[in-house]
Amino acid sequence: MKKNNLINLILYNNEPELLEKRMSYYEGVVDEFIIIDIKTLGISYDEVLKSNYVKDLIKSIPNLNFDDMFWLSKVNEIIPKELIHEVKTYGDFEVYNHTILNWSDNLSLNRIIMGSCVFSYSSVLRNKKLFDEISFYYTQPYNITRNKLLGYSLIGFQNLNELSDFLNVFYGLNFTIQELLDFKINMISVDPINKPLVLKDIDCKLGGHFNINFEPRPPKNFDVIIEEEGVWIDSKFYKHDCPKNYVLGTKMDYIKNELLFLLQNHFVLDDDTLVIKNKTEDKTSALKYIDFKYSIPSEIT
Repeated sequence: MKKNNLINLILYNNEPELLEKRMSYYEGVVDEFIIIDIKTLGISYDEVLKSNYVKDLIKSIPNLNFDDMFWLSKVNEIIPKELIHEVKTYGDFEVYNHTILNWSDNLSLNRIIMGSCVFSYSSVLRNKKLFDEISFYYTQPYNITRNKLLGYSLIGFQNLNELSDFLNVFYGLNFTIQELLDFKINMISVDPINKPLVLKDIDCKLGGHFNINFEPRPPKNFDVIIEEEGVWIDSKFYKHDCPKNYVLGTKMDYIKNELLFLLQNHFVLDDDTLVIKNKTEDKTSALKYIDFKYSIPSEIT
């Protein structure tokens, strides 16, 4: 009897390193890889299912078994190989939820997204509207409650140029290289006070196979100028409107509390130094960001 195969249809957009690691990781586990290069095809991610491309591609593959499974995934959607036997469906198709991993396989955002899907060759032959149904399924947010949680979505396991392109093509997000670098630094060197809220240690479930080397940046200084109308942070001005009553203490407590929120936009780390020039009091001081955080009342601290 012919063995049923698992064929991975990989949605790819110029991420050669991650693709090579993926294929190496699944060697001997996935029977066949078929790369769908959406950049070369000149179609968007959303158009892949809506067009006839996937259907025509599958029908061109010789010697398929009715029960062969097709796993359609982005290159960054990874299911641990020891769980790959669960990638199957007894219906027309099944969509999986994936936990988001950022930058390292033991740094996990506490959120999930709808990710890859699986369908059989027989469902492709039997159901003429299969890909329309899959495409529509992804547009319904509540379906995330129906899906099985299996595997991870790797965000930040590409170099920054590839990551910027990836986020734009697959998620419609636009980030500059510097913004991504700042975010990556912040995730790797996340403040201890925020770590339990943002990250969850999952003990390197993927064995570090997909990680890329990265060193957090050294501490640096941030110049802060406090004026009556607002504050400057490294030459960027933020206007503030002070209330008549200050629930958290004095007017200066309010200003500094607002400053904490603004500093988050600059990805300040605990060991960084704030050089604060307070023009309203004609004072200049320098202190570590972690000391500044604990020196005033704040919703953050």
